[in-house]
Amino acid sequence: MLYVGLDLSRKRLDVCVLGEGGETIEVTQAPPDADGLRSLVARTGRHGGPVTAAIE
Repeated sequence: MLYVGLDLSRKRLDVCVLGEGGETIEVTQAPPDADGLRSLVARTGRHGGPVTAAIE
């Protein structure tokens, strides 16, 4: 299980991916548009496992 925190603003989406034990897996950014979200899903998917996400 991965836990993903998303902080959405007009110019970017800040992302923090945590593992089950709370360890940081990845910290990244994406544009807040369809292409940026597709790219984010692909990058997060490479870590495997189900994902639970929350948007601030």
